Amino acid sequence: MPGYNQTLAVARAQAAEDAQRLNAAQSQLSRGADKLGELNTPGMADLRSQQTSTSALVAQLASHYGPNHPELITARQQLAEINRLIANQGSRVVSGLQAQAQASAGRAAEIAGKLSSTESELAGADKAAVRLRELEAEVTAPKTLLDAYMTRLAQISTQSGIEQADARVVAFAPLPVQAAGPSLIINLVIGAVLGAILFAIVALLKQVFAVGVSSPEEVETIFGVEFLAAVPRLRNEDDMAIINQVVEAPNSPYAESLRALAAGLFVPGHAQPRVIALTSPQASEGKSTTAIALCRSLALRGRRVLVIDCDLQRPTFHQRFGFGRFGPGLVEVLRGDAHLADCLVADGLTQARFLPVGEVVEAGQSIAFDQLQALIAEARSQFDLVLLDLPPVLQVAEARVIAAASDGVVLLTRWKHTSRQAIEFAITVLARAGNSVLGLVLTEVPAGSEIMMGSYQEPAVGRLRFAGNG
Repeated sequence: MPGYNQTLAVARAQAAEDAQRLNAAQSQLSRGADKLGELNTPGMADLRSQQTSTSALVAQLASHYGPNHPELITARQQLAEINRLIANQGSRVVSGLQAQAQASAGRAAEIAGKLSSTESELAGADKAAVRLRELEAEVTAPKTLLDAYMTRLAQISTQSGIEQADARVVAFAPLPVQAAGPSLIINLVIGAVLGAILFAIVALLKQVFAVGVSSPEEVETIFGVEFLAAVPRLRNEDDMAIINQVVEAPNSPYAESLRALAAGLFVPGHAQPRVIALTSPQASEGKSTTAIALCRSLALRGRRVLVIDCDLQRPTFHQRFGFGRFGPGLVEVLRGDAHLADCLVADGLTQARFLPVGEVVEAGQSIAFDQLQALIAEARSQFDLVLLDLPPVLQVAEARVIAAASDGVVLLTRWKHTSRQAIEFAITVLARAGNSVLGLVLTEVPAGSEIMMGSYQEPAVGRLRFAGNG
């Protein structure tokens, strides 16, 4: 409160001072602008200097010429204009003082209002405090009486020694005639029920948190596409050693898996695809290795096979396998700088042929679809089968466009690795682009898994032959 009073006093003093200055200025202005004293400003001083010099000039001219002389008239007009400017300057000064006085008065009134409101709130708080003390006094008396009663009750209980048992005998228990124990049948039933519930929970959690695909049934049930083959995982082998197994170890599980893949693709009595695109949802799923190995496997069976590296951004053939490292390839053929026959690389172990990307690949370069179709048409006339090694379909949008130049697409995915959402989205993307998905191949399958122990390969081929129409 002392702070509010002090602030109010200062505000009122300032308001009074501003009002006094305004009254003085209005009084001086009413007596003429030339009478203004403390209201002078730098601009006012200049005007008064001009007024003095012009008045002297008018007096000098009036002493030499008549009242209608042009120079005297001009001088008087200049003097009148200067007097008008002085009057306007004085009015502006008075207006500024008036605004300042109003602001000071308003501030003083605002502070006074706040002070009055605060005093009212303090008065109300004082009344509430008085009422609170009255209520506390009313509560204290019953509480004190209750404490006295409780103390007296404790004293009486101690003195009387009241410790009577709060129980009574209803009936005497008979002596048992045989040993008692848990019921075996009931325990077996409870155990069976709990085991079934636990099994259901584990199965549900396994289904919810499952990653990737692990069986032909999952491929066909979840995605609605054919399961073609399962390619085994080979530990401690580089890529070249893996694809060489097709020739060097023709009876190995790896070579057999490629024969199973070929059997699923080329079913007797059905339309035979001549151009097959191989792709995967993501990178590093064994796509390029499988494409070259399948090419060799088919070449060993007397087919004229060509595999084309269509991944311009991450060429595989010359970087990982050394095919056509320093020669022209796909890019030069599409540009018309080279002929297809001049760019083919022969396989040293089979009659297969490879078409690498080429020597010069510009950043961001894409494959022209019309030129690619012309190249594939030429390759159809020279080879029994053309394999297109595409980039991952979910990482490179161009893959789905290139795939449209083929007769069908084979999707490869790693066993229990690639998410089901990614696989389903890859199939959807290919279908939307008008591509026919021939089936799905699982790669990197462990040798000890059920799918590699012979329980799935033959039934898968049988299913494919039944469903491979067209």
